[in-house]
Amino acid sequence: MRKKLIVWLSILVALLVLLHFLKTPIFRYVLNQNIPSVERRYDLRIEYSGARIGKLSNIVFDSLHIVHPNSKTSVAFKKVNTQLPIHILLKLKSKLKNNTIRREHTCADTTFYSNRILFHLNRLNSMLINLSEPLYSLYTHCSFSCSKLGLQYGKNEKTSVSGSNFECNRGNFSLLFLVSTDSGNQQFFTESKVNRSSHSVTINTTFEDGYTFPLIQSELGTPAGMDSLSISLEDVSPENKGIRLGLKSNLYGLRAQHNRLADSKVFIDSVGLYLSSNHSEQIITIDKPSYASFNQISIPFSLTSTLHSGPEISLTVSDHIFEDNNIFESIPKGLFKRIENIKVDGNVSLTASIDVDFCKTDSLKIFAKLSPQGFTIKQYGNTDFRELNRGFTHRIHVNDTTTKAIVLDTVNPSFCPLNQISHHVINSAIVTEDGGFFRHKGFDAEAFSYAISRNIKDKKLARGGSTITMQLVKNLYLDKKKTIARKAEEAVIVWLIESQHLVSKERMLEIYLNIIDWGPNINGITEAAQFYFQKKPIDIELNEAIFLASVIPRPSHFTNYFDSNLELKKHMPEYFKNVSSTMLLRKMISEEEFAELDTTVQLKGKAREILEFNKTPKQGTF
Repeated sequence: MRKKLIVWLSILVALLVLLHFLKTPIFRYVLNQNIPSVERRYDLRIEYSGARIGKLSNIVFDSLHIVHPNSKTSVAFKKVNTQLPIHILLKLKSKLKNNTIRREHTCADTTFYSNRILFHLNRLNSMLINLSEPLYSLYTHCSFSCSKLGLQYGKNEKTSVSGSNFECNRGNFSLLFLVSTDSGNQQFFTESKVNRSSHSVTINTTFEDGYTFPLIQSELGTPAGMDSLSISLEDVSPENKGIRLGLKSNLYGLRAQHNRLADSKVFIDSVGLYLSSNHSEQIITIDKPSYASFNQISIPFSLTSTLHSGPEISLTVSDHIFEDNNIFESIPKGLFKRIENIKVDGNVSLTASIDVDFCKTDSLKIFAKLSPQGFTIKQYGNTDFRELNRGFTHRIHVNDTTTKAIVLDTVNPSFCPLNQISHHVINSAIVTEDGGFFRHKGFDAEAFSYAISRNIKDKKLARGGSTITMQLVKNLYLDKKKTIARKAEEAVIVWLIESQHLVSKERMLEIYLNIIDWGPNINGITEAAQFYFQKKPIDIELNEAIFLASVIPRPSHFTNYFDSNLELKKHMPEYFKNVSSTMLLRKMISEEEFAELDTTVQLKGKAREILEFNKTPKQGTF
């Protein structure tokens, strides 16, 4: 018995010695067998030299080079030495095999790329469930070092990121990176710390003064940068065949410039996001204490997404209170010129929700309500919006060198008070432009939701869902550039005017009808009534009022409504019927007026002259 034991021990020792000498050839054989399949699957080119195994779980490369030819991206390492726990690698391998995505749920309505969105959400959710915990364990237990690392990317402008003497010990490291582009060199410092008692990982990055992100600069033409960035993974807890994650990120000293963002560079002190999420096979929930922050304001929110068919997403903010001047003091300096330096007292309560089924584009529902609570304006900013209640002069830029002054007061013979405008003109404008004008407080959530749904379905930004109050604010105070900053300032001004009752609905409508474009250099109802019909505003009839309402969205194209015989095109009578039907339903017109509606118009004066000139064949044409 003793002899057998000695024999078996001798065999075992011999095998271990043999394995020790053969471990590097076996490792290289496994690499060579698996690299081609990895290259084909991910469209990569992988090159290495000096691959070997030191200790049992210690892998060494003299050099390692990975290239993605299509994206012009490559990663290179020199003198790589890594120690990977075998049991975690085996667990990760098992999870990778189980990381499959079910495809049995698809949508018939694909106008919103529903199936693609559903697939990518399912893939992300599946990766989080299966890989978060083993990847976290791998990161916090492995050791990695290299004498030099480098990253190159960019199809147009080449960018390289490099660092030297990198050493990561169980998730803890610090390294200074050098970023080189055709424009010059920049630096940033990154540090990672693992707190084993709280099971958290925090990565902090500090950028040098004036740092800009090369990829954003080259791809979007947008100079963007920040002072520092912090990302923390604060919770990784497997739960009921799913996983719970806590992720926190903060950006400090953010700056960006883009013509779709604002006219000038935007500076933001801080932006933050904390997500406390639960992931199961078919449902993602983000709940308390999740929040988004912007400078001095913080907004808690919850989100639920079901992935079985739509997916369906529901985002909710419930009665969150903003105190004192937090909202206005959080607005970046110089971004909202009209309300800069405003001072307020009291609080504001926010309730908001977004619900959408991605398989049904018409299902989108958006609701938002900012409710003042003891809210008052102590000091107006650069503009006192109460001035709208008095006579004032509004200037319109006709072109780059010419402006047109409109005096909104009875001293101007072209100014027409509301009670001297045909009620058909007033009602037609309300029905076509803002049906809920006298009911809402500056925002029409239903119209806004519909506009977004139509934009998604039509795959273009054609509808805005703007109310009359929003159009008035844009025309009076803001330029026509379609920037995020302009739309945001518009919304704030509208809320201030409507929530504080700074201007009555009637006065707003009166100003609106006296300044809006109604044709080539035609502004206001007095000029429009004379231009099209040689009438006073009070004498405009129902069919003429509906025609005038149809011109408001496209005032410079009124001639397109007429055929070569100077008669309204065939689709216009249906438009007249639709508008008049709504007016009848709202008791704006009588049954008799509806039945006797003339669906034609006879232009007179200057408008007819332009129409006749445009419809007359020019010399030399066929």
